[in-house]
Amino acid sequence: MCSSGGLCSRCARFERTSIISTLRLSGVSAPLIFRGVLNGGVFEYCVSEVLASTLQQGDVVIMDNLSSHKVRDVLDPIYAKGVVVVFLP
Repeated sequence: MCSSGGLCSRCARFERTSIISTLRLSGVSAPLIFRGVLNGGVFEYCVSEVLASTLQQGDVVIMDNLSSHKVRDVLDPIYAKGVVVVFLP
């Protein structure tokens, strides 16, 4: 790591791969693997296209307070399924 906090041409370069997934009593579900970092757009895609289809009324989704989790209307597909969302303190 360079003193500027980034990687310079002398340092090894890498591309970040991120994983978002859910954990149920029955195991892991709704995995999403993508290149780059999580942002509001990626999280919105994850919720609407991957996560929402795995949820059932009465499920509880627990999230941390990452800013991507608080993008306006991003949780609407979860609420539409009758799912409770709890944010960690």
